[in-house]
Amino acid sequence: NAHHECNPPPAMTESTEVEARFGVDGKISVLSFTWRGRKLPVISDGRQWGADDGFHFLVMTTGARVFELAYESLTGLWHIVKMPESAGVEGAIQPSPSSTTNTFQDGFPAQLGGVRLISLLGEGGMGRVYLGHHQILDIGVAVKVLRDCGSDHTRFLSEARLAARIEHENVVRILHAGEEQGFRFLIME
Repeated sequence: NAHHECNPPPAMTESTEVEARFGVDGKISVLSFTWRGRKLPVISDGRQWGADDGFHFLVMTTGARVFELAYESLTGLWHIVKMPESAGVEGAIQPSPSSTTNTFQDGFPAQLGGVRLISLLGEGGMGRVYLGHHQILDIGVAVKVLRDCGSDHTRFLSEARLAARIEHENVVRILHAGEEQGFRFLIME
């Protein structure tokens, strides 16, 4: 584990102290960080991407607050680049679904299976994967929204049940499967 404290360059919003794990594979996992004098545990890692100044991370804390953090590779310093809308800070992360509509910015529903969609993590041949917040369990989850709803619903549920029975440290666990508003989806760890 590593702890870092820094002063932000002018373009950054706020410096922060971060507890992170640096894996042998080069992956950085953010465990917690300090915001407004409080240590916030990270309950879910979202998208990570490289930038000229280092690496950026979308992380979710309790209460489904999503932050963008930046790690400067050369200096080892951390910054909060964007904060939740509720923080009242210019440049804050805006929730993807509008509070006045029930659709996500790309036409997908804003909520599926009791999970509020927060941001698109990736897209592949089977569909899209979103970072989400399970509102009843108050945990971060991934939601895979499948492209083709024309296939057999019974087969979809049967395959989801089989996949949910797999328990292995290298396999993402399926927590729920369903169909709402014409979209089939899997809710995963």
